[in-house]
Amino acid sequence: MGIFDNLCEIEKAGSLESSYEQLKSYIIDWICKKFNLDDIYKKRRICVDMSTIPPTVDYDGDLYADHDITSLCNNRMFQWGKVKGKFSCAFCKSLESLEGAPKEVGEEFNCTDCDSLKSLKGAPEKTMHFICADCDNLKSLEGAPKEVRGSFDCSFCYSLTNLKGAPEKVIGYFSCHYCVSLKTLEGSPNEVRRYFGCSHCNLLTSLEGSPKYVGGNFDCRGCVSLKNLEGSPKYVGGNFNCRECVSLKNLEGAPKNIIGLIDCSQCGSLILNE
Repeated sequence: MGIFDNLCEIEKAGSLESSYEQLKSYIIDWICKKFNLDDIYKKRRICVDMSTIPPTVDYDGDLYADHDITSLCNNRMFQWGKVKGKFSCAFCKSLESLEGAPKEVGEEFNCTDCDSLKSLKGAPEKTMHFICADCDNLKSLEGAPKEVRGSFDCSFCYSLTNLKGAPEKVIGYFSCHYCVSLKTLEGSPNEVRRYFGCSHCNLLTSLEGSPKYVGGNFDCRGCVSLKNLEGSPKYVGGNFNCRECVSLKNLEGAPKNIIGLIDCSQCGSLILNE
């Protein structure tokens, strides 16, 4: 049911102004129920702008969706604007789409362990931190924010085969650990200011597609199919960890500029030149 259908139903009861007030009240009540806003103080933080179609809702604080939620905006009865704190729909097993998510989240957007999600289309355009870890059926990062001012975590997403759609720039860390179907790092951010981790991605055979610049540590340990380091970042501002890469035969392609140390211990096939 769309915004106009709801409005027409409500309008039968009285004036247009009254209808808008009833619709506004309905939206607020739905948000309170689905996001567990159980006291008047939290309820007062909801701001509904009825001048837009559909109405736009902003919230000054943190929102945590009920785990049985199937839509983030009651089938587009309203649209989210900005949530100043955190917005979490984590562990919502029946949520199939992020359509209707806030356009902007001030602190953190979290859709961890949403097993029905297959893409990130509809995700916020702006956020500090973005977490979509443990989404078993997530097949694409398309729809992710273009830039994340904090960190991006898509670890344990077992159906991801590449990183296309990932943010182009991440100010904090980027993690895709234990993405066991990941065959390539193509689509990685061009720049990660802090840490980049792709450990235990068992199908990776090279590091082609890695960020060009990693300001902190780079971690590809336990990538058992990795045969060389071709495609590594040009600059790593911390340590480079490729330990337990048991198929690694040489260090060709390793970053030319590493501020820290290279750890290539427990690489059973590695032959180092004298």
